[in-house]
Amino acid sequence: MGLALLQALAAGSRYLDVAVQAITGALSAFEQYHALRAAQGMLPALDTQHRRRLAAAIQSQREEGGPIRAGTDRWALSERILASISPPT
Repeated sequence: MGLALLQALAAGSRYLDVAVQAITGALSAFEQYHALRAAQGMLPALDTQHRRRLAAAIQSQREEGGPIRAGTDRWALSERILASISPPT
């Protein structure tokens, strides 16, 4: 229920700390996926500093041996978020 509420409230950076904590400290893939979805919803309202913080949190989870692995829904979602933060040049 908490993550569903976070997704509903994801209109700004006010809840970014909660989303980042849920991404980096998720107890399950389900929890992490929904934290990523909430963070994705926050993107339009995030400034550069918040976007960098979110990107760092996501990248830490994508490192070798991390919980976000290639070929998963979380990987694809994290790719979309990172691409939105740093569009290719």
